[in-house]
Amino acid sequence: MPKTILCAHGNAFCSEQLVPVSFFDGDGRFLFVDFRLDSGTPRGWGRTFNLSGWYHVAIPNITYYDDAQMFIHEILILFRSSNMTFNQIDIWEGGSFLWSGAAAVASAGNLLFRPRDASGRTLFARSGLGISLNFTNTGGGFLAFGSASVTLDTRR
Repeated sequence: MPKTILCAHGNAFCSEQLVPVSFFDGDGRFLFVDFRLDSGTPRGWGRTFNLSGWYHVAIPNITYYDDAQMFIHEILILFRSSNMTFNQIDIWEGGSFLWSGAAAVASAGNLLFRPRDASGRTLFARSGLGISLNFTNTGGGFLAFGSASVTLDTRR
């Protein structure tokens, strides 16, 4: 049976946390503070962040292969962290909520999920997938995303 793995590089991750940005005039006098999304720090191997909150990455999707539906078998998140605790993953299919899971990772590692419906069956992926991850900074921590991948298969 056909199986495929779709990946996104760590630089594709984005944050929904707001950070303050100060604006000054030409003479260096403070004007105002605005808030912008934290874009993290891009590197060749991925993107780093240091705030608690939600992080998102989009994964392209193959819904059918040779007239057979494709089902989500695994989701793998490769990352490194220090003083960051993983809280929750949400999987979105376009604008529709698909699945949620939770686990705990103390410092560094990989997160592997096998999303299933209430009856234990794999989930049919009808459109592009959005992966949302929630982390808490427990004190001076950082989070470095390397990649995200989804394994699809025609077997349910």
